[in-house]
Amino acid sequence: MSRGFQFKQFYVNHEQSAMKVGTDSIVLGSWTQVNGANRILDIGTGSGLLALMMAQRSCAECAITAIDIESTAVNQATFNFIASKWKKKFSCREVALQDFSTETVFDLIISNPPYFPMRQFSKNDETTQNQTLARLRARQQDTLSLAELLTNVKRLLASNGVFCCVLPSDLDTQFTELAQEHALAIQRKLSLLPTPDKPPIRSLWQIGAEAKKLEEQELIIKDETGQYTNSYKTLTKDFYLHF
Repeated sequence: MSRGFQFKQFYVNHEQSAMKVGTDSIVLGSWTQVNGANRILDIGTGSGLLALMMAQRSCAECAITAIDIESTAVNQATFNFIASKWKKKFSCREVALQDFSTETVFDLIISNPPYFPMRQFSKNDETTQNQTLARLRARQQDTLSLAELLTNVKRLLASNGVFCCVLPSDLDTQFTELAQEHALAIQRKLSLLPTPDKPPIRSLWQIGAEAKKLEEQELIIKDETGQYTNSYKTLTKDFYLHF
């Protein structure tokens, strides 16, 4: 098994991280607009991938805070931050979002959050046998529901700031309703399709307190032959080593 993933400007060791480098985060980090953000928060940083992507694209003065509830994730992310060329931009804390206290508000908050509903596992459950508890905690809403996520995003977001995240497309209605309940306007949305003949599997969102005309787009990851589409390559070319 690979210990990590080499990008154009940084390397992500994810050996100890519950959540490995994946397409969801790569697309989110590429799609998120960073211009003008001087204070960035990465919720559930894992290996630190999204924070590193933000560091590559942000101004030299940008300060990036990364938080996670897992000590192994914090250690892994810290290792990757120190190994990068932007190590002075980062601070990393082991803390739940609900307990995260700071006098800072953030211009940009980004997250690939836990999104599967909580379920109970028996001792004989194959899922429990094949996945670590840390991975389950990283993927399920029992530690951070969508409602709690948006409540705390609202608390930590600057008045003109934005929150960007990626979620399964079957949560579109729920997320839209929750955003409205928290007085957060949907500003941009990207529907992610695995191939041209399949429906969207993920939705990327940008929301904020400021109401703007909605920018809505679709992105197909691979074409009929199984090759990455030109649109996908164009979006992610600043990061993938071979694009």
